[in-house]
Amino acid sequence: ITYTFGFALEEQVKLTTADSPAEGEEIDPNGPVNFSGFVRERGSRRALSGVDVLLSTLDHSAVTDERGFFQFKGIPAGLQRAVVAVPGYYPFETQEEIQPGEATEVIYFLKERPEGIPETVVRTQREKKEVAKRSITIETIEKVPGTFGDPVRIVQNLPGVARSPFDFGLLIVRGSGPEDSAAHIDGIRVPQLFHFGGFRSIVTPILLDSVDFYPGGYGSKYGRLTGGILDVRTRERYEPELHGLLQADLLDASAAVTGAIRKPGSGENLGGFVVALRRSYLDVILPAILPADTLDLGRIVLPQWTDIQGKVTLKPKPGHAISVLAFYSQDRAASRSEDPSSQNAATQGEFSFRNDFWRTNVSWTARTDRIRNELVASVGQDIQRFGVGQFATVDALANWFLLRDEAEFDVAPWLELMAGTDIIVGEYDFEFAFNNIDTRTFGSDPNAEREQLTIADSNFGIGPALFVESRFKLVDERIRLSPSLRFDHYSVVDQFSFNTLDPRFSFRISPDPQRRLEIKGSAGVYHQNPQGYEILDATGNTDLAPEKSYQFSLGSEIQFTDFLSLDLIGFYKRLDDLIVFDQRADLGGGFSSAWVNSGDGHIYGMEFFLRWETWKNFEGWVALTLQRSKRRDRPEWDFYWYDFDQPVILDVVASYRLPYGFRIGARWRYTSGNPDTPVTDSIYDSDSDSYIALQGPYNSDRLPAFHALDIRIDKDFNFTRWKLTVYLDMLNVYNRKNPESKVYNFDYTERTFLYSLPILPNIG
Repeated sequence: ITYTFGFALEEQVKLTTADSPAEGEEIDPNGPVNFSGFVRERGSRRALSGVDVLLSTLDHSAVTDERGFFQFKGIPAGLQRAVVAVPGYYPFETQEEIQPGEATEVIYFLKERPEGIPETVVRTQREKKEVAKRSITIETIEKVPGTFGDPVRIVQNLPGVARSPFDFGLLIVRGSGPEDSAAHIDGIRVPQLFHFGGFRSIVTPILLDSVDFYPGGYGSKYGRLTGGILDVRTRERYEPELHGLLQADLLDASAAVTGAIRKPGSGENLGGFVVALRRSYLDVILPAILPADTLDLGRIVLPQWTDIQGKVTLKPKPGHAISVLAFYSQDRAASRSEDPSSQNAATQGEFSFRNDFWRTNVSWTARTDRIRNELVASVGQDIQRFGVGQFATVDALANWFLLRDEAEFDVAPWLELMAGTDIIVGEYDFEFAFNNIDTRTFGSDPNAEREQLTIADSNFGIGPALFVESRFKLVDERIRLSPSLRFDHYSVVDQFSFNTLDPRFSFRISPDPQRRLEIKGSAGVYHQNPQGYEILDATGNTDLAPEKSYQFSLGSEIQFTDFLSLDLIGFYKRLDDLIVFDQRADLGGGFSSAWVNSGDGHIYGMEFFLRWETWKNFEGWVALTLQRSKRRDRPEWDFYWYDFDQPVILDVVASYRLPYGFRIGARWRYTSGNPDTPVTDSIYDSDSDSYIALQGPYNSDRLPAFHALDIRIDKDFNFTRWKLTVYLDMLNVYNRKNPESKVYNFDYTERTFLYSLPILPNIG
């Protein structure tokens, strides 16, 4: 074993008695720094800037800088009383003994008062570039009941977002389907933002900076979708000191470390880093907390997930930043059976689901007085596998390269230009294996050879896009007009290609000079590419065209006070060229003509968003959506209510900060039940010894309404160098039995419901 010890010689300057005043002498303002330190908040170690540190015995004070640092020069030797008094904190007093010829360094931790810190909140109008963009701070949404401290789940409580069945985390926006909306991380699209079951998002809170939600009417910077956009922005600011986070509840546990990167020697701040890891244990907790007689391990699905994330940001010079963001997400779900022999041949073995994906983003941001440019390059891979025992398996693999560049120019005080490109390149492999295990054909011999049908396909696609947007600010910026244009090309090698052109326009008009009232609106064309499985040779139709949506909105924003506002907007969406599955298509050569662009539809509604921002320790909002969504599969057919049509969606969220570190919050949700197709009768099939259901008109019935109350209680404990927060987050407090789907008996003469989660407490 070889090893090396390294020694570095440093010049050490020792103060002498002659350098600093002796006891009883006056302060020497030109003397050496012999008393210095930092003032921080107890628990969080947050630097307290602009704080007076008073040496009461000398009636002399110093003010802390942005790092919480203070210093005194030429303090006489002897006992000196230091006093730090800050509003919202307990007064801090101590005695320091200043030794002759020595420098005294201290760190003072101030404890917050139970009633909190009195604040003077100054609010100003941020320039709004979108007609409907809703952003809520991470500090607020981490405490919203029902989110389990996950900031991304807050989008489920915003206007325009329907509740997904079983709260699985599907993004259903303004009557569109889940596949019509998408999630982005730093502008780069990801296949999903929530883990299986919707309990957690894939991004840990410490990595987040903001969550931006665009329900519709957005500009040309986003494309390839006809629904909503959820863009999660990761942090670019880091604490000057090293911080760690440990978090655990009944669902999962996570750990994270973040801190600054400093230049060796000088200590200059060059950027920062954050690393986070999360692992669930619901598959362990669930069997332990549920009664044994109600838990059928042969049928229940036990999910588990893992997240690994990290980001490094370097700022080599002012106005420039280089970041590397890498994240990996893994989902596993399977049914577990303690008696496999009890399963029939079709489901012998376990149901299994696997979904893994990773992304690595490299971004460069440059800013000057009049130009801002952001370039992001990303590579990644998606892996999906679905299996049902010996019956069938589906495997899908996709490799991605994504490039996005966006530049903004301040051409004049009244004109801004934005232009950019958005390129996506993907390679997609798909394989479907089906085993014929019909016991009438093979009997009960487990060793009998099964007939297997395998469908495999792959393709290589490229989708470059160009977008441009201008922003006119007229009449003292009280009139803002934003015309934009987006061009998309999409092609699959040796199969097909198509081009789309999407003009869009939005406006904001402020009749009130103080901009307390704004009238806003938008109009635009939006296209969406076919899904991967819809265009594969083996399973789809290579002649498909993109789906099209014409979107219009008109509304207003009213700022009643600095903390109370109302956002009201009406919207209409016309859907054309919808891709539907045509059962009458010729399937003789496979599935090549099963998908066709013959569907259309209408979506219309209104959104109300009454928001009370933090004031007098209270904050909350009321989000109400009234909407209808209907479609048809062929022009000659009648319209039907869409599967996710929910006429009324109401969310009431409130939170109040109490003394002594307590906070209590509540959320009440009400949504109309989803449409359902009724069963009117049944016919007995003697060949299969089973009953065949006779159904009424499609989606002519509706499930009962959903409503539930969630409550969350937080308590903060502040120690000297760390903080502890404990919380109780309880879903469905009054244990409402909310139906999610209908379940019939064997001959369809009796029916009951499959219910969502009962009362569910989560402690963390």
